[in-house]
Amino acid sequence: MSNNRTLIAYATRMGATAESALEIEAILRQKYGLDVVNLKKNPSPKLREYNNVIIGSGIAMGKWVRQALQFLGNSFEGKKVAVFISSTMAGDPRSYDETFTKFIKYWQCMLTLNLLPKQPLADASDF
Repeated sequence: MSNNRTLIAYATRMGATAESALEIEAILRQKYGLDVVNLKKNPSPKLREYNNVIIGSGIAMGKWVRQALQFLGNSFEGKKVAVFISSTMAGDPRSYDETFTKFIKYWQCMLTLNLLPKQPLADASDF
């Protein structure tokens, strides 16, 4: 596994998350070897090939796209992990803070219930 291999794995309902994944790819492509995977088409990419994993999901009515949520059940031990979401609620500047707070509370709940790996998430400077 090369230390610079990065997987961008996403699931989208209407296409906005796919657009975001491609924007992230365009920014990171110069520095890292990248693969972009639509989890609806390939729900089980080979994680052993990557040191960095970026996971994206659309959010509708507070719910993740099923394939992205299922992908979070993998072991990401020893990997740097980042997450992004696409949500129409977050698109309105008036509701940004409320949406962000809901997202953080959701993650805290998932971690508390041991539904996500308890490893630190990477920040943008790690990639």
